[in-house]
Amino acid sequence: MTVACYSRICFYDWRTRQESTTPLRGHTDHISFIVYSTEGVHIASASHDLTIRIWDVGSNTAVPQPLPHPSGIACIALTSNNDIVVTGSRGGSVQVWDTQNGQQKLQMQLGIESRVSCVVISPNGRLIASASHPRASESSNSSSWSSYFLGHSMIRLWNAQMGDPVHSMLECSGGVVREMAFLPDMSQLVSASVLAIATRKACTAVNMWNLATGLPSTLGTFEVGTAFGLQSSHILMSVSPDG
Repeated sequence: MTVACYSRICFYDWRTRQESTTPLRGHTDHISFIVYSTEGVHIASASHDLTIRIWDVGSNTAVPQPLPHPSGIACIALTSNNDIVVTGSRGGSVQVWDTQNGQQKLQMQLGIESRVSCVVISPNGRLIASASHPRASESSNSSSWSSYFLGHSMIRLWNAQMGDPVHSMLECSGGVVREMAFLPDMSQLVSASVLAIATRKACTAVNMWNLATGLPSTLGTFEVGTAFGLQSSHILMSVSPDG
């Protein structure tokens, strides 16, 4: 089990509940996100120190040069071969980084009124999916329950090499998309959104998007409870390797 402990990445044996190896050190402020590559060999971490670091889990070492990230990171994804990191920012942009030279390759701007909530990379590394939603206006109470769920989420598909949009935007019927995953055969994209309901609780809607037609089918809607100290706006979703 991997846990962000302030500026360190710690590893625990879930059976003994003890640290199993030396923590990874290098960030100078809170770590906000950690994500494994699909083969489980590398970790990408994003921190409030405005950097991204790539770690080799086997040798407990970091890629020498951290990647600078000028604005707050809202989400992060790493390719299976560890060569590309994709980030979504609270400032409404999707950025693609080359992990080998530490340079930004692409930036797709969604607009300053948008906030990126999720990014994911296709299994073949050719497509990027980003989900964004309107930010609450400055005049509204951004801490209120309703402001978090304002507007519709938009899912966009991008060419990972050129940064060009692919297909039309996919419009979700409300709420915030928190998780996405491509099916292994690249035929469909799965999304999980958090929706507000009248009782001030939250529910999760899971949709399957046909990438040929852009049309969704709803797998189900589930009420979200609070567990392990997580807020109801935090959901997790994963797709098995065989789809």
